[in-house]
This record gives sequence, structure tokens and C-alpha cells, in this order.
Amino acid sequence: MVDLNSLLSEEKSKKEIEEDVVGALADKNREKFLSFLNRIEKKELARFFLDDDVEEIMIIGDGKPVYIFKNGRMEETKVILTEEEIVRMIHEIAAFNGREVNEENPILEARLPNGDRVEALLSTVSPKGSNITIRRFKRKSLCMLDLINFGSLDSLTAAYLWLCVEGLKIKPANILVIGGTATGKTTFLNALTHFIEKERRIVTIEDVHELVLMHDHHISLETSVSPGCEITLDDLLKASLRMRPDRIIIGEVRGIEARTLFTAMNTGHDGCMGTLHANSARDAFDRLTNPPMEVPLIMLKALDMVVSL
Repeated sequence: MVDLNSLLSEEKSKKEIEEDVVGALADKNREKFLSFLNRIEKKELARFFLDDDVEEIMIIGDGKPVYIFKNGRMEETKVILTEEEIVRMIHEIAAFNGREVNEENPILEARLPNGDRVEALLSTVSPKGSNITIRRFKRKSLCMLDLINFGSLDSLTAAYLWLCVEGLKIKPANILVIGGTATGKTTFLNALTHFIEKERRIVTIEDVHELVLMHDHHISLETSVSPGCEITLDDLLKASLRMRPDRIIIGEVRGIEARTLFTAMNTGHDGCMGTLHANSARDAFDRLTNPPMEVPLIMLKALDMVVSL
């Protein structure tokens, strides 16, 4: 068992780490996660997995510093790994997922026991050295009050959004949150979900599991790619329509699933929400009506609101 005391930062106590990071995991995953931490050769690197402010960990190659994305900015750390250490770490992650990675299969898409998503490539396809990118899974989501305190919006706008999302228990609004890269679309969408009544049955559909809902009756679906089998957002969306959802939420709409989503909106599935990469409402409608989405114009009337960030 890993000694958490050896991984402590000055800001966090052992008790806080156990409660915030390790204690939130199920027993089986907790044991696996601690085992994974114990196998990391550089304890300075292991600390990043215990810091909830770290959003991404980027190991870019032999003898190069590890980078982290923390508190909205990229930081170069003093942690340096050799090619051998990086490759061993990739094989450890593959083993945790029951996968095999080698020269013939040099790309690994995997998940750590704590929910972090991993994309790793061996030097076979990365000439400057094997590399690993780890997107941290956030166990806590920001609510609208947090966004008000940050100055992202005012209380009157938040109250109006609450009214739209809840829909006076008559007709909740179908909403798309749009914006450019790294504008906080998923964070804002997650905050909107706090306005959904607790008793609702919610199905979320994502490529990468990022949405953290506070609801008990929540089913999370995630796309999957494996040799000879690909489960797409559209596949999962069609499946969700047969699951009697009260609300359907798509992490990011970007392909043929858009047509299925708007079909659902037009056939009585109110309160659908999602994000879309677009710089303006006009751009959003252009994207929706052109390939690969190709949503018919007549269906767009089912969309009640576009929130542009």
C-alpha cells in the first residue's frame, strides 16, 4: 500500500487526500488506484494525481520536463522521466486496463482506476519519444453560484436560466451551449444540470466522461473504440431514447448524432442539452445544417435557447 504521507503537499493533509481524492472511489477502484500510485517511480509525479486543481498531466518525452495544466494555465514542472520510465508507465496503465501495447499496437486509450483518461503513444509513432497525456477526471462540479462568484454571469441571468432549465415543471427548454475552444462550455453545461429536479432520470452521453451530476438517477454513457467495434455518440443516443429518459445531455454535438438529437427534441423529449463548438449563434446554425450534421431547417425550431460563451 502506498504511503500517502510521502505524497503530501504543504496544502493538503493525509485526511484531506483520503476524503477528497481516494475516499470518493469505490473500494475496488480505491485499491487499484493506490496500487497505481505505488508503482509510479517518481513520487513528484504521483503528487499530481492527488491535486484536484491539476486538469491535465503531459509527459512529452525522454529527458523532457513534465507539464501540467493547472488553474487555467500551463506549467512546466521539475519532474523529468526517461524513455524507459515512460514506457514502463504505459505498460502499467495498459495492464490495469487489460490491454496490450507494443510496436504493432503503439497507441493506448485507457482509463485509470480513479476515472482519469489516458492517451499514450510509443516511440514507434512518436519520433521524439513515447508520451502520455492524462486528462484528470473532476469529481466535483461547479454550480451556478460558483460562476456568479467568479463573475461569469449575474444572478438575474442565472435565475432566468434556472427558469428555462426547470421549465416550471411544464416544458423545460432544449439548450445548446456554444463557444470556442477552452471557453468553459462543459463547465457551464455541468452548472446548468444543477437546475434539473433531483427526481428526474438523466442520461448523459460523452466521448470522454467529464460531466459530474449530483443526481442519484443518472446513467452515464461513453463512446468506445476497439478493434472491429466502434460505439459512437449516435449509437448511444439512439439507445438512450429507449431508456425512458427525462433528460438527455450530450457532452459535445459534432456529427450525425445532431440529427438524432433534434429528432428527439421534435418528438417530445424536452429538456435536451449539449455543447457545440461555434463562435456565434449564426455559426452554430451553419454547423448544424451542413455536413456532417445536416439537421433539416424545419427541425431547428425545437431548439429553445443558445447560450454563447
